[in-house]
Amino acid sequence: MKLSFSSKNQLDVVLAPDVILASQSIGRKSLLEKLGIRFRVAVTRLDEDKITDPNPLKTIQKRAIAKAMEVVDNPRVYMVPEDREVIVIAADSMAVVGKKIYGKALDKPDAMRILKELMGKSHVFTTVVHIVHMDKGKVKKSWTKTSETKVTLRKITNT
Repeated sequence: MKLSFSSKNQLDVVLAPDVILASQSIGRKSLLEKLGIRFRVAVTRLDEDKITDPNPLKTIQKRAIAKAMEVVDNPRVYMVPEDREVIVIAADSMAVVGKKIYGKALDKPDAMRILKELMGKSHVFTTVVHIVHMDKGKVKKSWTKTSETKVTLRKITNT
């Protein structure tokens, strides 16, 4: 909250925007908490597996944008305040090898399968973040940022 006096000696109160994280990711929650950002989580009802593109990077971008826009386009469902500023943050991350993408493992056997497929190879771990700034129910601006990191997993034996 920011307090200031206007030229007419009236007290103006400027509230920090509400921040909505459109993600269930423990890592993303932890990052915002470490940054001291107050936020709430909105779990979207998107079926991410239906959002695809022949280009893996575009798949990741489309999913991040779709998560944010699901919240923006359905303010009543996700309890988005329409009387003040709101920041919606969404992201998607995947490992990419050629045209194949590896998302979050479904369970421990799936995680082992993914690790075995990636061992001894280099892949690109890609994260796309999409942020939407709204004011009084209207989108004012949006940003999309992509981060790519080359990762090489060594071969590991089962001993």
